Amino acid sequence: MAKLQTEFHNFIQNLKALELFIKVQDELMNINYRSRSLENNEFTKAATELISDVVQLTNDISEGEYDIQIINKANEKFADKGVNIFTKEVEYKDTPEVHFKISNSQMEREVGEVMKMADLVTRQQELLFRNSLTSLMIYFENLISNIIKLRLSKFPNAFNPKEKTIKYKDLMDFESIDEALDHLIENEVIDIMYGGFKSWVFYLNKAGVNTKKIDFFTEVINEAYSRRNLFVHNDGIINNVYLNKVSKEYSQDVAKGQRLSISEDYLIKAVNNVKIFGVILLLEAWKVFDKNGHDDAYDYIMGKAFDSMKEHDWEFAKFIYEFLHAEADNHANKIITQMNIWLCEKELGNFKEIEESVKKCDVSGLQTHYELAKLSLLENSDKFFEILGHNPDSLDTEALGEWPIFKYMREDSRVNEYLQDVESIGMIN
Repeated sequence: MAKLQTEFHNFIQNLKALELFIKVQDELMNINYRSRSLENNEFTKAATELISDVVQLTNDISEGEYDIQIINKANEKFADKGVNIFTKEVEYKDTPEVHFKISNSQMEREVGEVMKMADLVTRQQELLFRNSLTSLMIYFENLISNIIKLRLSKFPNAFNPKEKTIKYKDLMDFESIDEALDHLIENEVIDIMYGGFKSWVFYLNKAGVNTKKIDFFTEVINEAYSRRNLFVHNDGIINNVYLNKVSKEYSQDVAKGQRLSISEDYLIKAVNNVKIFGVILLLEAWKVFDKNGHDDAYDYIMGKAFDSMKEHDWEFAKFIYEFLHAEADNHANKIITQMNIWLCEKELGNFKEIEESVKKCDVSGLQTHYELAKLSLLENSDKFFEILGHNPDSLDTEALGEWPIFKYMREDSRVNEYLQDVESIGMIN
């Protein structure tokens, strides 16, 4: 269990660090660019605003929001700087392009400098996002290779080491048979990893690792993996290798020779997809490779899922709780995990779809705090505080303050009354 727990911890921490790195670096780049608009030179400020406004106008027009009045207002704004903004029809485009002319030489120089800075920021962001996608896939590949390595170490006959050979001169470098076996395992893992993402999943499926819960992530992650390879080996320019690797969903709107890009939105989604897929894959492998450590693993994962809810990582938490719900071996854990799945669904904006299921949930045979959790989900505050008033010891203050499911009740002023009652009872006792 210790090795799998370490893999879980390292994978999650690496992706958290990557997400933070992307956010901080991107903000720093934008701050550096925007700082020009705060300089005392009025032409520098105006030039920065002009470029920003032209970009916004271009986006608005491309989305069908063209209005001549917007152009007129923009011209009024920059009239004293010798700027004339206008649109120009282009034959091969459905919408006009935004252009501008500058008659003021100082403004023209400043616009040139701002455009140079904008180009540098764009290139820096492109470099950041490329490197971040590469790092993401390195973390993912490390996780997969370590899962495979753990399997082969525990079940060495799985790859039939009797059929493997070691050169005599290499054998002399090993101090024991175990060390030689480790060498064979390392080589086997390398051979498997050369096959690419889909071959890894196929291998683990054959090894008994169930990926049905996350199969729908396969194509989107395969595209991200293929895109990383495209940037590493072909500068992001689409080739036949990419087109043959990805599904039609991702190849139908692009063509050979076209250069792909990586936006922040694309990257954040890729991190989230890889995180969910990688963790569920690891948990499913945990079931197969460490059957005796079920209880310890369950408690550990339950704690990690709870932490994810506290961090408002609702989609990730939902997938973990769904795994835990399927693995729960008693009614209480079934209810707790189901409640938390519903909470995640609610925070993801899907409460209407599950509201009836919440209402029908039978908690009559369980402790009172389960009923309170259900009432909080339904935001039935009157009934919640009525029951809590009759049973002030049914919900400890830690659960009320820490369990995210009670967030809907914590803002109610009656919470303070409950806390005062609990404090009074404690003083009397």
